[in-house]
Amino acid sequence: MALINRADIPAGLPEGIPTKEVPFAPLKGEVRLRGMTLGEQLVHHERSIAERVPRDGETEEQAAKRASGDMAVLLAAACVVDEAGQPLLSLGQWRALGASHGADVYLLAAEVMQLSGAVPEAVEKN
Repeated sequence: MALINRADIPAGLPEGIPTKEVPFAPLKGEVRLRGMTLGEQLVHHERSIAERVPRDGETEEQAAKRASGDMAVLLAAACVVDEAGQPLLSLGQWRALGASHGADVYLLAAEVMQLSGAVPEAVEKN
């Protein structure tokens, strides 16, 4: 395999963290998603592992479901941003939205993972 030099790098290579606008029915409009840096992805992965530990009286399956929902809310709070790149809503507001629109919040989190190049299945294998 040959060593790549600057002339070999294709034009249009991303220079920043990717963003994407997606419809979000609970807020009656589009929201901007910001991808995660590699460091953020690693922190998210480690926290998701820790969150899966069963709490008092939980089965492993119940703990995994709780952790999945909790992590979706944390991702939304960190990666749904306003026009200046700042969090659009607080963690508490995302928790409230998750309670009433869980599937919508979970889909946003999945979009963030995909935008970041870290689909859950790929993270699990590493």
